[in-house]
Amino acid sequence: MVLTAKTGATITAEDAFTFVEAGNITLVEPAKGQEGTVIEINGTGLLGGGASLASVTLADVEVKEITIGDDEEYVVVVADGSDDAGAGDIVLTADTGAIVTLEDGFTYVADQVIELIKPAKGQLGTLVTISGTSLLGGGDSVATLTLAGVDAGEITSESDTEIIVEVADSTADTGAIVITSDTGAVVTTNDSAWEYLENGAITSITPSSGQHKSAVTIIGERMLGGGSEIASLTLAGLTANVKSENDTYITVEAAASENKVTDRKSVV
Repeated sequence: MVLTAKTGATITAEDAFTFVEAGNITLVEPAKGQEGTVIEINGTGLLGGGASLASVTLADVEVKEITIGDDEEYVVVVADGSDDAGAGDIVLTADTGAIVTLEDGFTYVADQVIELIKPAKGQLGTLVTISGTSLLGGGDSVATLTLAGVDAGEITSESDTEIIVEVADSTADTGAIVITSDTGAVVTTNDSAWEYLENGAITSITPSSGQHKSAVTIIGERMLGGGSEIASLTLAGLTANVKSENDTYITVEAAASENKVTDRKSVV
């Protein structure tokens, strides 16, 4: 380092300062998301010759968390929320003040919004449709989905606008629906958006045997599973003709069968 005064006097310190190679961001994965999205930033010289990062911003929004990789060639950050969707620069500022920038490196997608839950109550096996916008939070799939704190069963379909999930077994309870995408983005409803009903139960079937057109009465509790009607009912694997239905009392007419069949009754 050489310091020259206005008088012409000079002061020299040999090998006192080293220019390091300029930082370079080579890969951002994912390059879009919203609050909660976990983003890996890869490159070289990301710490700008320093020991840590003082801040990271995505499209002018400072991230919530920063984790530096062991080899200092990648940084993992968790995005904070933004009021505006759109692209912006990724800016890494080291503890030395050095800055590494990738122009338009990250895009904030529109916030996840749950608009409709149908039905909003159910029990084991209920198929629930969740409709909204940006439900995948800039990702490709749902990582987890909980109903009143209970992991949902099978997710039968998923997109940014609609998710269909099968309800898992649970005791009666009420709570929020929480969707976490594969990017880490999270959307949550209010605490009363979903209600687990006590599982249905069949207490008696009269008569317990019959043939074509036999009138069968089924008595139980919560047999409509939170719905208003039966989609299908089978007796020994054969679809019966439903005559009347409510949560506690169902009457059906048995189907025709050429052979003796014994099996459990199923109500869907």
